[in-house]
Amino acid sequence: MNAELGNVGKTVFYSDPVDANPVNQTESLKDLVADMQAGKVDLLIILGGNPVYDAPADLNFADLLKSGKVPVRAHHGLYQDETAELCQWHVPATHELESWGDARAYDGTVSIIQITNATFASFGANVIATLTTGAEPWNIVCSPDGLRVFVANSGQDTITVINATTRTIIGHADLRNSIANDPDRNRHFQPRGLAVNSDNSKLYVTRFLSFTKSGGRQADDNGREGLVAVLDINTSSSSIADYKVARTISLAPQISGFKFPGLTNPPAPDTVAFPNQLQSIVVRGESAYLPNIAASPTGPLRFNLDTHAFVNVIDGANSTSPLDGSTNKFLNLHQGAADPEPGKTKLFFANPWSIAFTT
Repeated sequence: MNAELGNVGKTVFYSDPVDANPVNQTESLKDLVADMQAGKVDLLIILGGNPVYDAPADLNFADLLKSGKVPVRAHHGLYQDETAELCQWHVPATHELESWGDARAYDGTVSIIQITNATFASFGANVIATLTTGAEPWNIVCSPDGLRVFVANSGQDTITVINATTRTIIGHADLRNSIANDPDRNRHFQPRGLAVNSDNSKLYVTRFLSFTKSGGRQADDNGREGLVAVLDINTSSSSIADYKVARTISLAPQISGFKFPGLTNPPAPDTVAFPNQLQSIVVRGESAYLPNIAASPTGPLRFNLDTHAFVNVIDGANSTSPLDGSTNKFLNLHQGAADPEPGKTKLFFANPWSIAFTT
């Protein structure tokens, strides 16, 4: 109908399929089942599907999982459904209200929304203005005094500073060409998490990925470190020069709480993981908390050792010298699955994304 009306290319636009490698899914599933029957599959990870319930009946998918021909089976999904029940591991997925989607403002637009009705049952809001910030605006935070709004432009390595009263842009703080990105300013900082401390004097910005630390090497548990940039800010100033990177805080690798597998003599050593994929940060009291997907790349590769659900801690968030306090305070949320209650499924936090505190 749109073609007949001449809408295509004017008001209607088609995009290419998002499948990186389109295949006939039924045939692909048959190939997988054949490999499972032949004992060629040692580890099966099922992402979001429920093939025990909805795969073609003649594939006998449930019987295959029960047979034990696949030694290790992990399920990632919203529910503990029929497939999850036949797997040793179930990793809970985030639903639409817990996760980011792909419909971001690719043109660098941040919308200002006026709430017209804050009642839960009849919430209402209107977009009253838009501001062009930077490439891929990923996170936004308002200072406690309500004077400034900060936007993390992940694709451009900048922080946009907005006057919340006039709803105008003061300027953009450059992270890529600052001490936050030393010693290699050609790297992509990718700012993600934002938090302002209680006295409105500091803005904490997380670097999304960990880089190789001085003296470290790739594919090593101790080879990388996380990083948080600290900007000194003056929320009464309308000059972008008063919003600048003053220092950085390195987040060191930590003992994960899991042992190196397969060793009994000598005793198995501890495994280590470095903070990675730092999506958010929250300041509470004198500490800042950073949930993240920590990485442990040193072999052997094992499902329960390669990544971890860390919560790292920065001490002295309101002081002049905040520092990594994770050695004594950090959490690995996967420890809850290390020794579950009898009869309970081992549940791992899949992607710790954000954190909040009650009053």
